[in-house]
Amino acid sequence: MQEELDKVTVRNFPISLNNIRVIAVNVVEAQHRQRRSAPLTSGASKEWKARVQKAGAAEWQVVNDLDHLDRILTRS
Repeated sequence: MQEELDKVTVRNFPISLNNIRVIAVNVVEAQHRQRRSAPLTSGASKEWKARVQKAGAAEWQVVNDLDHLDRILTRS
């Protein structure tokens, strides 16, 4: 969810995310929040969520607890 992009980086392009689970890992926040269980509510996170949902993603989730990422990735 990096927002400090250079001027030549293009991120607004059509993409289909139908039936794809999107799991965003906010590493900086994870380090500062010490395993906070609630998802981030920052403006950037909300914008990305809207973008992936519009592209058809089956799920959007923000993960801050990298110690338990395997539980999220292996669930059915």
